[in-house]
Amino acid sequence: MKLCESPFFPTRRKFTQSILGMATAGMCTLSANESNSKKLLLGFDNFSIRALGWKAPRLLEYASKHKVDALLFSDLDVYESHDNGYLREIRQEVKKQKIILHAGTGGICPTSKSFKDKHGTAEEHLRLLIKVAKGVGSSVARCYLGSSKDRKTEGGIRRHMDSTIQTLKKVRKQALDAGIKIAVENHAGDMHSRELVELIEQAGPEFVGATIDTGNSTWTM
Repeated sequence: MKLCESPFFPTRRKFTQSILGMATAGMCTLSANESNSKKLLLGFDNFSIRALGWKAPRLLEYASKHKVDALLFSDLDVYESHDNGYLREIRQEVKKQKIILHAGTGGICPTSKSFKDKHGTAEEHLRLLIKVAKGVGSSVARCYLGSSKDRKTEGGIRRHMDSTIQTLKKVRKQALDAGIKIAVENHAGDMHSRELVELIEQAGPEFVGATIDTGNSTWTM
């Protein structure tokens, strides 16, 4: 008997079906339990329809048309400008449409193989993210370390965790003054759950939290 056919090691298809089954059951339970207490918010990430090439105003119009509750702008290129005036206009439209907007960006780890200096150094990139988040009225600023490739580099993921922690600490005051929680995502196999918790605790849980991507968790596992 092949290992993948063993009852103790299900095939990828069976494993995926079981995960989906548990997720569906969990959602049903959540809906039933919360139906009388609080609303379960529905929204989308602009990354999911990125092929359309829409900027922030068009995405807000689309979100309003489909009556979603929340919207994540997971990159900084979605904005036509990072000027305070433009960000204020986005904030006003978000408030008008009664949508919860969360701001985000990509990798902010300077030693990661996937880091890009398009927005300057890692620190400058993170400071820009905080500015944008505050400007558009987002209470969180989503970002990530890197990818599974970083685990295979010299020093392993620990080296990159340390770099990310140091970058986060440099913007602590700006984040606290702005009332922004920096939400580090478990991204593309970079950190598992215990490592992400450790990063948050060492950087400072008073201004650093987590963005949980359940798809990435399943894929990494």
